[in-house]
Amino acid sequence: MHNLKGLEKLNSKFYTMQETVVDIEVKTSDADEAIEEAQTVSSEIVEDLDTVEGASDEIETLRLYQKHLKEYPLTKASYSLINLNNSLSKYSPQLVAVESFNASITNDVVSAGIEGIVSNVIEKIKGIVKGIVAKFKSLMDKVKLAIGNWESALEAAGRLIQTIPDTPSAETGSVTVNGVDFKQCNQIISGIESVNSKIKNIGDIIVFKDNNLTIKSIYDVLDKQTLDIVGFNKSNYPTETKIDVAKFTKQELSSMCDKLIKSCQNIDKIDNLIWNTMVNIPAVLDALDSPGIFDRVFNTASNQLHRSLNDLLILVNSTAATLATCNKSFIRIVKARAKA
Repeated sequence: MHNLKGLEKLNSKFYTMQETVVDIEVKTSDADEAIEEAQTVSSEIVEDLDTVEGASDEIETLRLYQKHLKEYPLTKASYSLINLNNSLSKYSPQLVAVESFNASITNDVVSAGIEGIVSNVIEKIKGIVKGIVAKFKSLMDKVKLAIGNWESALEAAGRLIQTIPDTPSAETGSVTVNGVDFKQCNQIISGIESVNSKIKNIGDIIVFKDNNLTIKSIYDVLDKQTLDIVGFNKSNYPTETKIDVAKFTKQELSSMCDKLIKSCQNIDKIDNLIWNTMVNIPAVLDALDSPGIFDRVFNTASNQLHRSLNDLLILVNSTAATLATCNKSFIRIVKARAKA
C-alpha cells in the first residue's frame, strides 16, 4: 500500500508537470501569434511613413512650380522650364494640355490651381499621419497581448522550477541546449529598465508653439550603447550558444524568472510611455490650419518626424523581440533542467 501511495504521488507530480509544460507552450504560442500580428501592423506603418515622405516631396515640387510661374510668363516657350504638362497632370486634369493655354489661362490661374492641389495633398498627409498614430495604438495593444502571454508563460515556468529537486549541479547529468547566456540576458534586462526610466523624458514628440514646430527624438534621451543592448534595429539578436542546463541551480533559475517577468512589465510601461509621446499628434496637425503654416512648419520638419516615428517603431519592436528571445531561451533551459 505504501508503494502504491508513493506511485500515485509520483504520477500526480508528473501530470502536474505535464499540465504546466502544456500551459507554457500554449502561452508561448499565443505570444508568438500576437507578435506576428504586431509585425503586420508595423509593416503598414512603415508604408504609411514612406507615403507621407513622398507626399511632402510633392508639396515641395508644387511650390517650386509656383515659384517659376511668378518669375516667368506662362507661354509655350517657357513651358519646357516649368514642365506643367508632364508633372502636374497626375494632380489635376485641368492642368494638362499646353495646347489649351490661351489668354484666359494666366499665371495666377495656374498658380491658384496648384494651391488647390497643395491643399488636397496636405489633407492627405494629415489623414495618413493620424492613421499612423491609430496604427501605433493597435501595434502596442498587440505587443501588450504578447507580453501578457509571456508573463503567464514565465509564471508557469516558475511553477515548473519548483518541481526541480535541490540536487547539486555536479550530480546532475550534462544536458545541452541552444540558449542565451544569463549574463547577456541580465544586460538586456538592465537595458530595458534603463529605457523605461528615460523614455518618459522625451515628453510630447511633436510640439507646436509660437508658430514653430519642434520634433523630439529617442536620441534626445537614449544613448547608442543602451539602444544596442536592447537590440535596436538588430536582427538575430541576442545570439544563442550551447548551454549546459545542469550548471543552473533552482535558486538561479527562480531569480532569472523573476527578473524576466519584471522586464515584461517594463516593456509594458515603455509602450505606455511611447504612446503618451505621440497621442497629441492629431491635435497638433489640426492646429496647422492653413497651407502656408503647414508648408513652413510641418513640411520642413516632415523628414525629421518620419525618422522620429520610425525610430519609435523600431524601439517598440526591438525591445519586444529581444526580450522574447531571452524568454524563449529561458523556458527552453527550464524545461530541459526539469527533465534532467
